[in-house]
Amino acid sequence: MTSVAQSFIAQGITHPDKLKHQSQIVVAGQSIHVQHLQHADCEDIGKVGKVIMASIAQGHDCIIRLSTDTQSFWGLVVGVEYECAAHRAKALLLLDSQEYEPWCTGHNTRLKLGRQFCAYRVLTGGYKEVQLKQVCLLSQATAAPV
Repeated sequence: MTSVAQSFIAQGITHPDKLKHQSQIVVAGQSIHVQHLQHADCEDIGKVGKVIMASIAQGHDCIIRLSTDTQSFWGLVVGVEYECAAHRAKALLLLDSQEYEPWCTGHNTRLKLGRQFCAYRVLTGGYKEVQLKQVCLLSQATAAPV
């Protein structure tokens, strides 16, 4: 983990907000492609759920920026709750470094996707309404064919 943090700092990425100016980064010696959803796409919660599910299914990582009236924060998407009857993502399972460590689960927060606001629930009982502001999909860059 230290080498990942050092890689980011060496590239001037001291906060996830700085990823918005990047399309390619190097982490621990590996080239990573960064894809950003456009702001309008983040407002379409159904589309966000589909894009994130497809990205995770392909083995990519996803980080999202959420905000309330008073704060903005980031979370790593580690899973998706899928509603089969409606054929849509119902909630995103997140790791949030500002919350308690997960215990007996792979996540410590759950983001129920809503139309305008999303319900952000911490597994220890906390709740707040948030808006999805930014989605970054991270994938290992493929080498160009020789």
